[in-house]
Amino acid sequence: MRPPFFQSLAAAHRQVNTEANQAADTALVGPSAPHTSTSARTEVESWMESYRPFKSYKLGFIAISGEKTALVSLGHPEETKVTWSQARLNSLNTMLDDIDRSISTGSIKRVIFITPGSDCFIFGADLNEFVTRQTPDDFQQAIDEGHRIFARVRNLPVKTVAAVQGACVGGGLEFALNCDEIVACRSKGAVSAYFSSEKTKFAFPEIMLGLFPGWGGTILAPRKIGLQAIDLILTGRDVKIDEALRIGLIDRIAPEGELLETAEMAARHKGSPWRLQGIKRSEKGLMTDLKTYLAQDWPARYGYKYPWFNKIAETFMGEKVMKQAQSAAEKGMKSFDPTEQLANGPAALNVILHGLRFGLDAGLDFERTEVTRFISSARTKSAARFHFAEKAVNTAASGITLNPIEQSVAIVGAGVMGGGIAASFATRGAWVRVSDMKPEALRGAEKRVHDLILKAKAKGSLTEREAEICRDHFFTHFDRQDYSDADIVIEAISENLELKKKVLPEIEATLSPDAILATNTSSKPVSEIAKTLERPGNFCGIHFFNPAETMKLVEVVAGEATSVQTLEQAKALVKSIGKIPVVVKDVPGFLVNRILIRYLGESQFLLQDGFYPKDIDMAGRHAGFFMGPIDTLDLVGLDIGAEVQMTLAAAYGERMRFPDLAKNLVAAGHIGRKSGRGFHDYTRDPRRSVPISDPRALAELFTGNLSSLSPYPDLDYIGKRLTFPIIDEAVRCLDQGVAGTPGRFAAQQIDVAMVHGSGALAIHAGPIAYAERLGAKRVVQEMDALFERTGAARYIPGPSLLERARQNISFYEPLFVGDNDHGE
Repeated sequence: MRPPFFQSLAAAHRQVNTEANQAADTALVGPSAPHTSTSARTEVESWMESYRPFKSYKLGFIAISGEKTALVSLGHPEETKVTWSQARLNSLNTMLDDIDRSISTGSIKRVIFITPGSDCFIFGADLNEFVTRQTPDDFQQAIDEGHRIFARVRNLPVKTVAAVQGACVGGGLEFALNCDEIVACRSKGAVSAYFSSEKTKFAFPEIMLGLFPGWGGTILAPRKIGLQAIDLILTGRDVKIDEALRIGLIDRIAPEGELLETAEMAARHKGSPWRLQGIKRSEKGLMTDLKTYLAQDWPARYGYKYPWFNKIAETFMGEKVMKQAQSAAEKGMKSFDPTEQLANGPAALNVILHGLRFGLDAGLDFERTEVTRFISSARTKSAARFHFAEKAVNTAASGITLNPIEQSVAIVGAGVMGGGIAASFATRGAWVRVSDMKPEALRGAEKRVHDLILKAKAKGSLTEREAEICRDHFFTHFDRQDYSDADIVIEAISENLELKKKVLPEIEATLSPDAILATNTSSKPVSEIAKTLERPGNFCGIHFFNPAETMKLVEVVAGEATSVQTLEQAKALVKSIGKIPVVVKDVPGFLVNRILIRYLGESQFLLQDGFYPKDIDMAGRHAGFFMGPIDTLDLVGLDIGAEVQMTLAAAYGERMRFPDLAKNLVAAGHIGRKSGRGFHDYTRDPRRSVPISDPRALAELFTGNLSSLSPYPDLDYIGKRLTFPIIDEAVRCLDQGVAGTPGRFAAQQIDVAMVHGSGALAIHAGPIAYAERLGAKRVVQEMDALFERTGAARYIPGPSLLERARQNISFYEPLFVGDNDHGE
């Protein structure tokens, strides 16, 4: 829904005099539209009492009020999403020419910048153009152009205001920071009659792309909000509108429907509203917090360019403030990136501190130089392509739209997975009931759901009313009940095929004919279970990942008899709770677990070869995985990992057979985080692992040879052993149609599933994207080298990978090799 003033603005824009604009030196967007109706004209005339159209441009227009306030639209009323393309930058540059002339003649006394969409102010740079740029010179030119045009906005001799509604991120936030004030209003997209989602947010997401803000953000943000900018820039997190006001990122919040009026009021005042913004409160007390604020955040905004202020701050705190800030930030970076592979983080920190030390102009020059080193990197381009992969997968799931609050969902099983699935639906307002035969499991699930509702309310994700609805819609039941009123029942009992075959028909007998029945199995065959059911067309797999309430990926498993309607409804239900559904074929391990088990299994061979667990995990993260394989096994549960491994070894043969180290630990009671001990010890703090690094302890646990332990590991070698087996398995899945017909979309589905489901090769945007970057020949060469060094048959490339290398073809081109992969 568009802001009310923009509905009038759209009609007004269509009435701009065509002949006058054709004579102007700026291009019109197509021929003029027909005149509006009498009723529409009345609304337009009401709006035009304040603003009258001045000029239309290629991508935007200007209207001027009787009080000489220029309303500058950076997009046309028909646009819903604004990004910084080259054409839009050119359009803004032309607008600024006219604004400068009008200011010099006194026709414009203040400027308000707006965009047409209610969900989006400006999303940032146009990624379509980003991925087509080839050379560092191309990127340098784009960076310089953005800096030059934004500087024109910053240096306008009149008051400027950015009127923000919707997402203001990346280059959009950088543009807004060049204005004298930022005014924002809430933009709630309706989710249901009760629930809504706040669309207005602020963020610098560039760090996720291997970059950092490159159009002035690293310099302007600290001048606006102090050292709190470091957190925003280095994490890429979203800041909602209330927090943005609290920390001083925005200057005013406009009441609903009054964005333009509030922006006009701000434009008439010469200075920003003064207040003591952004004091971070801690448990150390107000005086300590105030000292920190005065010595760090305040001078970051106003004082570091003055040497005398640095001396005062140094005397006040007893040590150099800049060293304090740098030390704290570097400590955070080491925690975030222990292998120091993500060099853009430290570089961003260096740019921020450079700007604080040497001032605006020197900081902006240094930012331009530094960001150019990263913007044309392979990793950054991969991240941009991953954005399009996510978009393609989400678009494929957008056939049916379901409202979660109107859905009745029953969960059978209140264990770790059942409780997490229940929480995923309950926090979205769905009618949820969980059943289990163990009262203690039900109590655990209930506490988990209620704790998450409270946490969401505390974060502002849920209002008090919405939290109340979530609690009122959640129920637990002892034993199994009548499910005749359920739209979908998800079975989440233990991974026991025979038990599932017994329980699921009993549930089906109570369902309505149109209801969906699903299993949350991670490895059991959906088609075989379906043979025990009366309506197999209504049955599918819906595989959540642990922890279900936070992991975004859900595999929707299509059995042989699953109907298209069931798959569409299952995808819509998953998407309605904010998850990403990926439809996969019913093969052993499905998609993610089948690929991931090669990564986890290789870690067992590395342990057997004498490498320390902590070194294996370090190498995994260094190679581009979100988590190391040992940490992953402890998180998933060694019992589940051993069960999945046995299932896949029976299906796929030798390449899925690994040492029994995890199985030995399970027998000794080491099940992972949930038991307090796995490969690591969690008894002191369940959230933090204590690596078992004593050689004798390792020998006892893994039955290894003390003399074979490697105190000086080759991280690159370990990383290759972890990486190339899963690339091989991903390519097998691609060419066997596990993620759909082989080709680009199937490759995108695999990458999105692996990154969101396991963090596999996340830095490289997933295994297929990484293979595409290397090329099939290079992948085969690396695997051949591992085979020569180890003599292990598991490094022999699969037939489709060999064929792609032989033909030298892209992984985005189809190659059909059949799906009989058992026993290779």
